[in-house]
Amino acid sequence: MKIAILGPISTGSVARYLHQAPPPDFPPVTSGAPFMGTLIGAMLERGHEVCAITLGGWATRQSRPTGLCGTRFEFHCAPIRRHAVRPRDGHIGRILDFYACERRGIGELLAAARPDFVHA
Repeated sequence: MKIAILGPISTGSVARYLHQAPPPDFPPVTSGAPFMGTLIGAMLERGHEVCAITLGGWATRQSRPTGLCGTRFEFHCAPIRRHAVRPRDGHIGRILDFYACERRGIGELLAAARPDFVHA
């Protein structure tokens, strides 16, 4: 079964499931949330495919989601706008449009993953 897991995911907690270490320019994503890495590990141990999706890296007009792969594991980061209200880099603040750009990025990643089950 292919499971998509969405939420705050620490890069360090899933690094061992990747084929290579995240490059230095990979979005920093959430520094906490080690539980998500434990949950992902348990799903992988049971033979599931896992696609982890989180927000990470400051958005610019050219920003696109980025990802890394492992065995039966994909880790994707959708960009997030830096400011909640104040405009920056050609974007209005994320709260003013209810995180529309962030939701769009996550939606695109989720549609491309085509999971059997979504845990969010």
